[in-house]
Amino acid sequence: MTDNEIKNKMKEITYGWVDVNGNKHIDVDETYATLYRLQAPEYLLISKCGVCWDQVELERYYFSFSNYEFKTYIIVYFKDDTYPSHTFLIYKKGNIYYWLENAYQKYIGIHEYSTLNEALMDVKEKFILDLASSFDPDYLKIYEYETPKYNITPDEFFKETTKNSINI
Repeated sequence: MTDNEIKNKMKEITYGWVDVNGNKHIDVDETYATLYRLQAPEYLLISKCGVCWDQVELERYYFSFSNYEFKTYIIVYFKDDTYPSHTFLIYKKGNIYYWLENAYQKYIGIHEYSTLNEALMDVKEKFILDLASSFDPDYLKIYEYETPKYNITPDEFFKETTKNSINI
């Protein structure tokens, strides 16, 4: 698959989450922590509704059928109890890096960068701008992560994806 084919396939997915009972939710609310489970790509293709965590796993699935090198990341702000976070995928085509985004509404599309560091810094800066609270850099972390287990809770997801911190 090409990156544009993947981008177009991802357009079929809307932002939201599916609870353990199969109900779709648009907003992340107080029930998310107990009722959300990470969807496997094949389930996301059926529900067509997922948060960035779900959507990145579908992107990972699609990119596994491409010739592009790619990595997945999670950015987390650990200052308060809600842990605002965003997962994203960056791939390399030739000598250029790209951030493919479908879940972060303001930034949907394919963004081009000269270096991996430039891509990571751009995502970081955008994430900081959108934080609801005042920003303290000591609480912001970015991690590279591999495929997590599916059907896991938010707490389990954080445990699986926040092991390999990167400095940026």
